[in-house]
Amino acid sequence: MNIINMLPSFKIKNKRTSNQQPATSNQQPATEASFEEILNDLSALRPELTPDFIKTILLNQSLYLQLNGDVKDSKLCPVYHYYTFGSKEGREFCSPDFRLIKKQLLETGTKKIIFFDVSKDNASFLYRGFFLELRNDDVQIIHQETELIMAIKSIFSANEMIFIRPSFNSKKTKYFINLCKILNIKISMNFDDLLLPEYVSEQGAVRSRVFDASSHQGSLINNSAMLLNTEELILSSKKLGEIFSGFIDNIYIKNNRLPLEYFLPREEICKKITKEINGKINLFYLSGSKTHLKDYSLISGCLIKLAMEYPDKFCINFMGKLNNQVPIFLNLGVETKFIPFASFEEMIREIGRNDLVLVPLENTVFNNVKSNIKFIEAASQGVPVIASSVDEYKLAIESGVNGWLCEDEYQWYDTLKSIILLKKNIRQVGLAAYDTALRSYSI
Repeated sequence: MNIINMLPSFKIKNKRTSNQQPATSNQQPATEASFEEILNDLSALRPELTPDFIKTILLNQSLYLQLNGDVKDSKLCPVYHYYTFGSKEGREFCSPDFRLIKKQLLETGTKKIIFFDVSKDNASFLYRGFFLELRNDDVQIIHQETELIMAIKSIFSANEMIFIRPSFNSKKTKYFINLCKILNIKISMNFDDLLLPEYVSEQGAVRSRVFDASSHQGSLINNSAMLLNTEELILSSKKLGEIFSGFIDNIYIKNNRLPLEYFLPREEICKKITKEINGKINLFYLSGSKTHLKDYSLISGCLIKLAMEYPDKFCINFMGKLNNQVPIFLNLGVETKFIPFASFEEMIREIGRNDLVLVPLENTVFNNVKSNIKFIEAASQGVPVIASSVDEYKLAIESGVNGWLCEDEYQWYDTLKSIILLKKNIRQVGLAAYDTALRSYSI
């Protein structure tokens, strides 16, 4: 089953296009009925609201007419024009001035809405939105590709809206937050990382020099201001909850979990145990973005040392955006390949083609609040991980039983050397990891 394709897929254009046509009254009869249907649908969802009020919260009509002289000349209703023509033409969305609009007191919605202003295959969106609510029919999920009017219809049916990692720079996020406030819809926020300005120096992006600390701190300050809008926080780890407890009283911990559909059948994992690793061990490093460069530096030295000593004992494969390490290992005689970013499902399958996943993480506050999704993903395929001893991995792994934990680069070297040379228990450890993930981290 392709779980990702179960998500609704709607396309939205953000930029004005060269194909934009002048507005004319001749356009009106063709689509006026569909626009009235939109208003009727919204009125049915919130019957206490008048059509004029609904138009007021759908668009800043006066600003839209100022920016689009052809619409003004056509005498068309600006809200009608934007939602039938303007949005398709890529015209700028003009958010209403909510300071001038009176908040509604009724709470008539019944659904929970989850929103993350990124594409639907983003890992944070999948884990913090889609996966957690996969079995919940009372949840609707919207994302970057959801058509604006469809998203608004969803919000009109809601009694709660959850924003995943809301960004201050997202106009769409700001509009939806204000719309929730006016419609008296509960606002919750969901975080899986420590995105607070006082911890900027702990972030992998800064430590790996992807972002400059001072400029990135300004972005984190703005994003943190979004917390003033929330009534509830949903977080991915207990330690993250402890840190955020100073900001809000209502905090709920929901650990990341992987749907059962992604797990291989247990009998397939058991079959692996009967097949010993006769050739080279396949090591796999899944870097994700370049923000993990500093994390990778923890093991780069020991991997190079092992390559110099035992080039014929292992292969190493890299996936993600880390600087290409392939030439280094090829020059040392180690079979290796680099795999660019792939879809989530392709990534899971690639993990299953390897014998051991490497998860080096610096011992920082930022990494100690992160969840252990690489353990979960690898375990779902019966593949064990060797990981740094940060909090969430220590909760999941009993070293030598269902994975391996390392405190420093010396322990990384000794543990990897032992695994590469002896090849013992890798399959059994993978099965134990599978059982742990299935029991504690599946949906």
